[in-house]
Amino acid sequence: PAAGQAIDPAELINQLSAIQHNQSAIASMATGASLSDVVAEQTGKKISVEVSDIINLVASLFSKISSYNQISAPIINQLKRLEVPIAKTALLDHDFFSSSEHPARKLINQLTDLSLNSEMPNQALEKVVDKPFLLLNLTKCPRLLLHL
Repeated sequence: PAAGQAIDPAELINQLSAIQHNQSAIASMATGASLSDVVAEQTGKKISVEVSDIINLVASLFSKISSYNQISAPIINQLKRLEVPIAKTALLDHDFFSSSEHPARKLINQLTDLSLNSEMPNQALEKVVDKPFLLLNLTKCPRLLLHL
């Protein structure tokens, strides 16, 4: 389906924002479709190899987090909600991968560590994990993570 022209960066970021609010796109990802595939399907445009690699690296990170048996399903579902905003952040700021001190990476690491080191089920922790979504509007401003 992605046989058309390449998607430009601004359009890609806008499309990722739309995907965050599209329940069928989220459902497709939950059943195994990659974020790159969802973007290509919805736009009919190609994604560059570099962009696809970045999106796939972020997807691998979240796949690894999802594989931890010690983290409850509700917390994994909350953490997975970060995949698209983190993909947008990684696309906008290449320091995401090169700096272990990048605020977005630190956020993911801290939430994962907290989730791994907690007695489950833990409703208080589930509320804490959900707070980044309430406090940071990553949908409209993924660069906000740079200021944490």
